[in-house]
Amino acid sequence: MKPCLYLSLILLSGCGERVASTGQDQEDTVPRTQESNPELLRLRDQSVDAARLLRTDGLSYLQDYPSDSFTGWSRETVALEAYGKEIPILLFIPYRDGRREGTGKGFYPNGTLYSETSYGTTGSEETTWHENGSKASYTSDHSLRKGTSTVWHNNGQKKFEATWKDGVPISEMWWDHNGMETTLKALSE
Repeated sequence: MKPCLYLSLILLSGCGERVASTGQDQEDTVPRTQESNPELLRLRDQSVDAARLLRTDGLSYLQDYPSDSFTGWSRETVALEAYGKEIPILLFIPYRDGRREGTGKGFYPNGTLYSETSYGTTGSEETTWHENGSKASYTSDHSLRKGTSTVWHNNGQKKFEATWKDGVPISEMWWDHNGMETTLKALSE
């Protein structure tokens, strides 16, 4: 099973899944409840809609300036499916010289932090949080090629832990909402 699909199945069972961009221009889509978060407002003011970026030869360019690789922040809204409903997540992704570089952030509609994702030379870690502020997941490599992934129930109990090698989980453990281990699998390489 492909790594992203595999972790998506885990996230669907309680933590959440990014399913699709809304494709709308994001200029006026920050809900009023987010207006009290100064970091979110700063990022919104400094970013461009991701739909305005063109991708050529592995680099991103702003449509209005196709000869200059993009440096700055992009923003887009994606839908997070969780607990039978879709939650719009506002994502901000940093670019330097046309490549994703730095720490990106995602926010729930109420302005609380949803995710922090490292790109480029800053690493490849990703951490997400439940709407209640408890940690939802951590992965040492958001491409799920290598390293470890951990997912927590929204009550803070560990739910899942896996080790990845070459994009395939080589071991995994599961826990119920009370923290009791439910399965342990050592998967063959």
